[in-house]
Amino acid sequence: MWIGTGDFEDYGYLKDAYLKGKYGSLDPNQCYRIDDVGPPNSELQFHVVPVDSDGKPLGPSALSTSGSEMYNIWSHGQDDDYNVSNAYIASQS
Repeated sequence: MWIGTGDFEDYGYLKDAYLKGKYGSLDPNQCYRIDDVGPPNSELQFHVVPVDSDGKPLGPSALSTSGSEMYNIWSHGQDDDYNVSNAYIASQS
């Protein structure tokens, strides 16, 4: 679910965002930062990177995906077993 501050808005996935919980092969106990760093409109546009509580990367990207797929991840987080926030997620809500 969206647990960030402020309103959820269309294309909000372009803002700073973090993901935590049960999604694919990601570690549900690890917080990940969603970075828009790849070529636009490519399958490598968004990178999901494990981070520490200060937002510093702990390793390479655990998942890379396109903008449309990231939007699906972002919007379906409201119904699934993971949370998305605009701040580091310390524990699963």
